[in-house]
Amino acid sequence: MKILVIHHVEPMWDSSIPHNYRDYLLNYLIENSEKYDVIMATFLEDYQSTTGCEEIDSFITKTNEWGYGWGYGNETKPKQVAKYHEFPKGDIIRVSSPHDWAYLYDWIKELKGHEIDVCGGYRTECLLDLEESLEHLEIPFKTLDNLVYG
Repeated sequence: MKILVIHHVEPMWDSSIPHNYRDYLLNYLIENSEKYDVIMATFLEDYQSTTGCEEIDSFITKTNEWGYGWGYGNETKPKQVAKYHEFPKGDIIRVSSPHDWAYLYDWIKELKGHEIDVCGGYRTECLLDLEESLEHLEIPFKTLDNLVYG
């Protein structure tokens, strides 16, 4: 299955998203959506479930949570984070972004064995966390650099 993951394209990040980014993303979806079996969007801790563009939203077939509400940066070791928040052992990983930690959601693990493209942002923060999570799980992916912001 071929899956596109649109990461953090939502109104709460509008100050970081270039004004014409959604136009580029929409044009990409119009031209390429048929090559994907699933077009997935991630939203911060289920805060919103829209990209801020109804036309883009109409292409999305699945949504997933991505978040940091469990308190990134406050703990110093993955085992402490996992124990405190009752996450399964090994589901918290260290990442190189300012967030320090990422949680390996079940939906990320379920991407294994599929052809994955990722886009969205922010390049050196949340998107980097997703990329490093995929790498940690040894899930091959392609970043669509022309559809990355930040």
